[in-house]
Amino acid sequence: MTGDERPYGYVSRKQVKQLIGDTLEQDLPVKHVVDELQLTYEPFVLIPDLARRRNCERDWRELLGDRVICLEAPTDTVEVAAGLVGLYEGAFSDLDALAWHLKKQDLSRQRLGAVIRALTPFAATLGRDGIPRPELEDEHLPTNDDNSGYRRLR
Repeated sequence: MTGDERPYGYVSRKQVKQLIGDTLEQDLPVKHVVDELQLTYEPFVLIPDLARRRNCERDWRELLGDRVICLEAPTDTVEVAAGLVGLYEGAFSDLDALAWHLKKQDLSRQRLGAVIRALTPFAATLGRDGIPRPELEDEHLPTNDDNSGYRRLR
């Protein structure tokens, strides 16, 4: 391991054998498992409350970025999970459409606010947060994808 890698831990080959039944030659780095998972699936991590958020958000966010969804309370899990799928699949054009749908389901104002706050960062990555994109006057953003030369600090 080089100095700029963050140790995330390992998936135990013994637990894989016990829980799934597959045999691994060695423990696998969590980063490797997450990278492989993203080739086939759209993984998310829901952190169920603010107390646990303080303990684990940073590590999960380094692995999954905006696919880490931080809830204010576990009671919002169903609405947040459904909202994630609805936003990702395009069933809701934006957070306003989702909020309107949830309001029709008699979700309290407090819970509705908590659900929308939890989903706002991810919705923004899809351009579905309801915020218009800024208009740039005669300014063109660079189109190349060359490496900036900066290294990400972990």
